[in-house]
Amino acid sequence: MIKIPYVSAVGSLMYAMVGTRTDITYVIRVVSRFMSIPGREHWVVVKWILPYMKGTSSVCLQFGLGKPLVEGFTNSNMSAYVDTSRSTSDYVMTYTGGAVSWQTRQPNSVALSTTEVEYMAVVEAYKEVIWMKDFIGEKGIKHEEFRLHCDNKVSSTLRRTQPTTPGPSTEENGSDMLTKVLSTEKLDVCRRRIEMASNPMPE
Repeated sequence: MIKIPYVSAVGSLMYAMVGTRTDITYVIRVVSRFMSIPGREHWVVVKWILPYMKGTSSVCLQFGLGKPLVEGFTNSNMSAYVDTSRSTSDYVMTYTGGAVSWQTRQPNSVALSTTEVEYMAVVEAYKEVIWMKDFIGEKGIKHEEFRLHCDNKVSSTLRRTQPTTPGPSTEENGSDMLTKVLSTEKLDVCRRRIEMASNPMPE
């Protein structure tokens, strides 16, 4: 593996993920865990990502297509890392329909239930909502409202002091692609939810 450009490849993919490719956030988080000691099986996974990126090179985030609304989606995966018993939580924030901020992380503490994991995700997402609310206000931009969705009913009842709306179904949660491997059909749903679509390539 010394001669394999694993770190360089993952770093390049990470650059794309941070800038525009929200849809590869989960898989990049997985492969980046092995930057110091990559194995051949990890390199195989990276080589799976590259054809996907090439085949979807026209996919990009689009902005200005919706109402001036900050809308957040949160999700979590209780059994994300079976080797450490740690979960993963995420959020994706959209403005005028397009994703402007997203994060997937492993909480520092071990959650004891799915509800606890979901609530951790909601808290992190709400912090981002507050920051975005203040940022937009400082810029003098008019906005209609703020929404934060969570597809876990128990967590929805816990966050009564936060700006909430009825959460989307699991099939419509745009942040699902940040916590788990999805089918092609579900991935397309998540991308559409945050206004990721294919643009014609310039001739």
